[in-house]
Amino acid sequence: MLCDLLRDRIGSQNAVPLNDISDFIGLSRRATERLIEFHLPDLPFCVVADAGGYYRPSTPDEINHYRKTLLSRIKRLASRYRTITNLAIKDGWPKLGEFVKPSVAPLLTSMDTK
Repeated sequence: MLCDLLRDRIGSQNAVPLNDISDFIGLSRRATERLIEFHLPDLPFCVVADAGGYYRPSTPDEINHYRKTLLSRIKRLASRYRTITNLAIKDGWPKLGEFVKPSVAPLLTSMDTK
């Protein structure tokens, strides 16, 4: 179904907006995004996305732009992850592999030493 919908959508000017795909499939935007991510490796062609929607790239620039967008997101998420971790530690949340409730931390620490 997804393959048929995107097969002739070549170039960013022919992108299919996520809302249109969601309406066509009958799922929410979030569920449609998950479905696309799940099926992406099975498609017989490359599909990229931008603010206009999903499409098959017609130039290397469209592929490179999408890859740069993904890399930028990865970097922002990694930065946010580090920030949240550092702020949680600074705020006094004990970290024993995973963050735990402060009242549980002494119990876990004493269990580790036995």
